[in-house]
Amino acid sequence: MKVLESILITMRPHRMPRIAIIFLPLIFSGAPLNFVYLLKILVGFFIFCLLTGAINIIEDITRREKERTDNIKRLMPIASGELSVNKAEFAIGAILIGCFVASFFLGSGFGLAAMAYFFISLAYFLFLNKLIFIDAMTVGVNSALLITAGTLAISKPISAWLMFFVFSITLFMVFSSRMRDIIISKKIGEEPSKIYDEKNLEQTINITASLAVMVYSLYCLTTIDGMRYNLIYTIPFVIYGTYRTLYLINDNITEKPLERLLIRDIFFAGNLAVWVVLTSVLLAVF
Repeated sequence: MKVLESILITMRPHRMPRIAIIFLPLIFSGAPLNFVYLLKILVGFFIFCLLTGAINIIEDITRREKERTDNIKRLMPIASGELSVNKAEFAIGAILIGCFVASFFLGSGFGLAAMAYFFISLAYFLFLNKLIFIDAMTVGVNSALLITAGTLAISKPISAWLMFFVFSITLFMVFSSRMRDIIISKKIGEEPSKIYDEKNLEQTINITASLAVMVYSLYCLTTIDGMRYNLIYTIPFVIYGTYRTLYLINDNITEKPLERLLIRDIFFAGNLAVWVVLTSVLLAVF
């Protein structure tokens, strides 16, 4: 049990909420309570969570020597020696084999999407995260892969507008996270990232925020089933979520990861919950 607990900690479950993007095709399918759809999406969600966890284990194995000199990261199971490298590598192999086999049971397209997600994530960890703008676009591509996988799992097509919205809102979130890292580093006296500077980030955040709201608004007016003007009632929630994220960039420096701060923020989480419920109801009833 101690080994399993160490593996789970190394997989970093707090990073998994971003995988929830895979549920969007279910929400926009018009049948969010369909048991078969829900079951397939849940299976897909856990597959991608495990694949993300495998990447995190690889990350800790690769950086274990460096992390042993960090006051916080040295306490992680691999860096501290609590979890051996051999056991961690065995866990990676078991996860990958199990996930890839299970993913093809949801369809060949889903299986290929899962494999692409893993190898793109691996490339991101190895070198793409050091390339300005390409790092954010890589995360955006993975988000698009998640929503594609969800679509393939339930065999329900979605609008290209929605796909582009997911890509653009992901860019906005990544750039916002980079900005928050720089602000916090300066406040606590650490050396900020040299990849981005605040001026460039401020411009890209403004552009991607505007782009995301614009694309979502266009989607609400031109869906694959024709004109559904009732979806315009969900636009204010997307706008508020964007504003709230911009506000939280400078808030609470004790909680460094932006995504964790967003989940714990009652206003952002409440707004997201209302958006999900309202969108599901509008598409299912009208």
